[in-house]
Amino acid sequence: MMKKITTWAKMLIFVMVGALSLTSCDKDEMKASNLDGTWEGNFFMFYETNDGVRTKRWMADYTVLEFVNTPFTNYGKCYQIDYFTSTYGKPGGCPIPEQFSYFKWEINDGNITLVYEDRAYLNTVIYDYHMSKNSFYGSIGDSMNQFTMTKVENYDWGTYQSYIDTYYYAKPRANAEADSISAE
Repeated sequence: MMKKITTWAKMLIFVMVGALSLTSCDKDEMKASNLDGTWEGNFFMFYETNDGVRTKRWMADYTVLEFVNTPFTNYGKCYQIDYFTSTYGKPGGCPIPEQFSYFKWEINDGNITLVYEDRAYLNTVIYDYHMSKNSFYGSIGDSMNQFTMTKVENYDWGTYQSYIDTYYYAKPRANAEADSISAE
């Protein structure tokens, strides 16, 4: 009888240790799954240009992010459009109305790492944030800049569809003939 109880206790400990070792990974995957989708709002994005004499910075007024989660993982890619409506066209203002960017992201131990392949100065880790089904807000990196994003269902990527195609993201166009059924 005692041997049977000891065997059951060992099995229970083995199962509990196994379950606890997978917990953080599952939480990161759940957060990644929730992050998947389109978010819009103020992401406190800035861009730098250098004219050889000085570096200029422009802060975006509005940002749209399309997080694409690789299923059952804690990482993915993201497409980003930043709009510069308040400074575009003004003397000394941003020289472009909007900027398209692409980055890879990963969630480890709850921290979200963003890596921009073409703009390394934008790379950051988001430590302090809150996320729900429709709301994502917090601080960018170690700065005090607070971002606030809201999830949206249908965003028109319009002219940026060709950029997204470049990154092999765009969904294939449905062929009307392939969707039709012969009545013969």
